[in-house]
Amino acid sequence: FHESIDSFKWVGLVLALAAVILVSFRKQNEDASAWKIKDLALPFLLFISSGIIDSLTNYVQKIYLKTQEQSNTYLISGFFIAGLIGSIILAYQYIQKKRHFAVRHLMAGIVLGIPNYFSIYFLVKALQNPDMSSSAVIPVNNIGVLFVVSMFGIFIFKERLIRINYLGLALTVLSILLILLGEY
Repeated sequence: FHESIDSFKWVGLVLALAAVILVSFRKQNEDASAWKIKDLALPFLLFISSGIIDSLTNYVQKIYLKTQEQSNTYLISGFFIAGLIGSIILAYQYIQKKRHFAVRHLMAGIVLGIPNYFSIYFLVKALQNPDMSSSAVIPVNNIGVLFVVSMFGIFIFKERLIRINYLGLALTVLSILLILLGEY
């Protein structure tokens, strides 16, 4: 889409990737010399798959979603299909007696589904903003989600982080600032 990426954005993107890796490590990996390639596999897979999803969302938004009604239809269709696939998998697991139904699981799905829907909704709305390029919106959105989820973990679930995780959180803030600085 002919967007420019200046040096601030590049540095911000590199720091954002480093932040994802640093926030992902757990206690057994605190010693950097003990880190193995397999420890980087999940953050790398998350980075690639999230990039594909965000790129497709950006492409669909720019090419196909010209009206608010089209945006709503796109989002509802995506969540409906995901729900349908999940329901089919769960039904199969129930039939095979590998899983048992519990209302709390249904409630947890709803509680997670609502913010997921609105996160995609607001991402599409942000991508429609002519004052911001997708090369800023997408990474700021993703690294912002990482930061907010980490804060929930710390304050709501009393998760204990190690020093390297806090360094990763500091890098999330710095990367967001650099990416936004590169945008303007």
